[in-house]
Amino acid sequence: MEKRRQEELAKEHLKNLSKESHTIISNQLSKTVLIDSEKEILAKEQCIINKRLVGTYRLDKIRGKKVIYHAYSGCFSEALTASIKENPLLSTILAQYFDGFDYSLTAEVFWINQGGMAIPPHQDRSYDSEKQLSIIVPLSLNINSKYAMSYSGVEKGTTIDHNLSISNMVYYAKSIQQYAFSANYRPTDIILHTEYSLHKSRSMPKNEKRITYARYVARKK
Repeated sequence: MEKRRQEELAKEHLKNLSKESHTIISNQLSKTVLIDSEKEILAKEQCIINKRLVGTYRLDKIRGKKVIYHAYSGCFSEALTASIKENPLLSTILAQYFDGFDYSLTAEVFWINQGGMAIPPHQDRSYDSEKQLSIIVPLSLNINSKYAMSYSGVEKGTTIDHNLSISNMVYYAKSIQQYAFSANYRPTDIILHTEYSLHKSRSMPKNEKRITYARYVARKK
């Protein structure tokens, strides 16, 4: 009975991914896991910055301060990774999304930093057009939705033209005035988005609280 329920829920989320290119799986992680995972990741961030740990990363553009904008490797939580891999609903969704084929998971972390760069509106396909599913976990418990990563519904297969910002070396979507963005998730939720998802964040003032996000990218092997 439980397996059938997981499969039914998975189908609903897959419909959302097809219609909106993102979906929110509510209340999947405990606050204890989030707190412990963020502490582990923040400690690893400092080790990477201080060259005590190897990682691939990009620093944020904040004068007089060294903080990471996006860590592509080396900065992940063992406990969170285990929770993601052992989540039965998530495993069912991934199995259906990749039609039963084996998939790999790569772990990343990104931040919305006080006084740092915004996340420009973009589709991940502007960087990598391969079929993929991003698993996004907001780790910070106190999130101001005004500056959180927000989403706009984009149907599967919809491609938006992008420009490359040479100064920041990021892609940003053009002509998106018709798209409305919102951040309708909370800590303990897991967000899934495809390469067609349109998402962004505002730049955060210096008096706000930094937001940590874990990202796992699933790709077919």
